[in-house]
Amino acid sequence: MSSVEKLSLAVLHTVAEFLALLPEDQLNDLAEGKARLTLIPKDATEPLLLASVAAPAKRAAAGGGVGRAKAEPTVDMSETRDALDRVTTREDAHALLTPFNKEPHLKSLAILLGMSRFSSLKKDDLIGAIIEFTVGNRLNSGAIRQL
Repeated sequence: MSSVEKLSLAVLHTVAEFLALLPEDQLNDLAEGKARLTLIPKDATEPLLLASVAAPAKRAAAGGGVGRAKAEPTVDMSETRDALDRVTTREDAHALLTPFNKEPHLKSLAILLGMSRFSSLKKDDLIGAIIEFTVGNRLNSGAIRQL
């Protein structure tokens, strides 16, 4: 095992210990994407902002408004979103999403899931992003809780 892999495992273990101390409602918020973990670098007073989070803040500071207007889905994909909530494997999610032959359906689903920044991806990449955003995050969160 490489030193990077060992370091990654050590960090994951530390994060798992931290998550084990959180109340259930905060864990649920993290799992559902309503909350986010952040990193405050050593000797810093503010959290590190990812590019996707920092961009709207920079626009607002420059007088460009609070951010982009929220994109609206063009096709009703709420049933598919609900089905994704019930899916337990990435394979089942893939089987659920691949019948959609038209990108507008998948783009509408991405917007409905709050993934509008991914809606410009091509079909196969968008399917992968949706699976990781929904089922993948849920499975990863469960695995971390088991550590």
